[in-house]
Amino acid sequence: MMKRSGALSSGIRRDFMINDEFKIKTTIPNLVYGVLKRDISLFNIPLNRLANAAFLALYDRNTEGWGLPGGEGQSLQFKLNKEGQNLFTLLQENRPGIFSNKAGYFRNIIMTYSNMASYKRERIIFAERVSQIEKAVKKKVKMAFNYRNELRVIEPYILITDKEQEFNYLFGYCETHHEYRNYRLSKINPARILKEKQSRHDEEQVKAVKKNFDPFLSYGESVTVRFTAEGLYLFDHVIFLNKPRVLKREGQVLTLESSFKKAVIYLAPFLDEACVLSPPALRDFFKQKAENLLALYRGEQTDD
Repeated sequence: MMKRSGALSSGIRRDFMINDEFKIKTTIPNLVYGVLKRDISLFNIPLNRLANAAFLALYDRNTEGWGLPGGEGQSLQFKLNKEGQNLFTLLQENRPGIFSNKAGYFRNIIMTYSNMASYKRERIIFAERVSQIEKAVKKKVKMAFNYRNELRVIEPYILITDKEQEFNYLFGYCETHHEYRNYRLSKINPARILKEKQSRHDEEQVKAVKKNFDPFLSYGESVTVRFTAEGLYLFDHVIFLNKPRVLKREGQVLTLESSFKKAVIYLAPFLDEACVLSPPALRDFFKQKAENLLALYRGEQTDD
């Protein structure tokens, strides 16, 4: 009985040691911790998935020697998944001593990841998705995936980054909605490649999108806006995210290349520093929103 008990206890200890080996604990600077929190929230993924993705992508780029400035930092703990465990074991076998300072090694991995542009971090997190898209683009076949709780069948043409280098988008023809569309990489899930060949591929259009990429596909659409002096300053020097291209400028009146949706998103922060002149539908939209806001401040109720 004693021997059996001892063997069982020993077995438990061995399993614990194996599992413990794949548990990672390190300390990272507060700013880096903030980047991780931002990505976890923005891309709607758990920390464990993010950290494993960083390890798989950057395991051979851990020699930067990032330090821990000022001794301040946040504790970071995660466990390697199956793929990460396989890579960890392979590295141990082929590079003796690589994990002699395991905490430092993984801190370098995470800090290298956090120092990359947002769109590159997104590609690391969704590496498998990127691979599927690139295969479909190369083979010129269709894809199917869920997007905002709806099944889409599309012809994928190009995976492209916005000019702010924040996000990646898949541009293609959506057979579900019968129009050209952009899809945020992080929102595509799951994705599968179909055998059916593409039939609407237009290389000239793809080149045009690549040359002047706009996530909102504003090509050929315009809005006219009259800014106050303060609004014009904000446009020129402060509010850059999703900023439309200026087609014409006459004093404080600007004609912008913008779709309805893009204008709504971009102009909203200007409040009373900008007035939409055209198109009428967009002007009416902002006018109604202003009336609703005024009613809220007056304690009244209004229908949307």
